[in-house]
Amino acid sequence: MLGLRKMGLILACGFAVAAIVGAGASAAPPPELKIGVVDAPKIDDNAPRIKQYKEELDAFGNLLRKKLDIRSQNQMLDENEIKELIDLSTKEKPTDADNARIKALVELDRSKYDELQKLQEAKDPNEQQKARLNELMDLQKRSKEMFNALSKDY
Repeated sequence: MLGLRKMGLILACGFAVAAIVGAGASAAPPPELKIGVVDAPKIDDNAPRIKQYKEELDAFGNLLRKKLDIRSQNQMLDENEIKELIDLSTKEKPTDADNARIKALVELDRSKYDELQKLQEAKDPNEQQKARLNELMDLQKRSKEMFNALSKDY
């Protein structure tokens, strides 16, 4: 019985110590909460990698606009000629031969456009002229459709 009392006394002392320590810890003020603010636009403006990506995106957008402009200004060329003109016109450093080919393609476009105008103004076209008129009108129509489709994509 004496052992049981000692055990009870030890347990009571243990609970008392735990209660005192626990009460002291819970009575301490909670740590101060700190709230931070992140200035996301400032991070975007000052981050070198983001600046690089924005510049690359802008350059790519400008390239696409240039390609669409070339396509819209040269609607009388077939698809292969348009692609060649775009490739040559968007080269970083075109050679003299490239510039000569660009000029030739632009002149070809203008001559086809002038031919279309003359054929449309002809009063009594023969069969050959009618066939050529239809060919040029189909070429112009396909070019406009391609331009419209690409414009929607970009």
